[in-house]
Amino acid sequence: SSGLGVGKLFIKVGGTETAARLVSFVDGGSDIKMGIGTTSPAGKLELQGSGDSWTTSPAIRMWDSYNSKGWFVGNANNITAGDFYIRTLPSIDGNPSSGQEEFTIKHATGNVGIGTASPGEKLSVRAASNVDAFIHVGGGAGTTKAGLKLGNTSNTYCELLFDNANNNVTLFQKYGSGSLILGT
Repeated sequence: SSGLGVGKLFIKVGGTETAARLVSFVDGGSDIKMGIGTTSPAGKLELQGSGDSWTTSPAIRMWDSYNSKGWFVGNANNITAGDFYIRTLPSIDGNPSSGQEEFTIKHATGNVGIGTASPGEKLSVRAASNVDAFIHVGGGAGTTKAGLKLGNTSNTYCELLFDNANNNVTLFQKYGSGSLILGT
């Protein structure tokens, strides 16, 4: 069923009329807002739900029926409340398992995990058992250098870079002494 209010359209999806069962369109004056699970969305699209279950969470499930592959994007079934996940789905109606730990952002720390739901650093990359893990840093056509810089917001203290023009890998320690150049 649906009902009209002043500048609002609510669509009830079966059962009792609670915010969790409504899709709402709210005319905010100059823009329209859509809420799923809320009657008063604050942004253009707002999803509200209980993160304690894969099926009631504020998340988007995407399924490619041609390739039989899918993604879950949102926060649900959290190890810690409020964490954000991108996980693969095993089937169209399946839920991610602990093996689908593709990408996590921890709410409390902002730490990012690739291959782990419990990143202990700002970026943690973990491969499955018996699989090598690499981080690839590269540049586009015409790029002469690529690498990593370590430091704080004001200073770079160490660089590990590949110099494409000279085929060298350089570990450069700034604010210390010397450089170590590997290659010819």
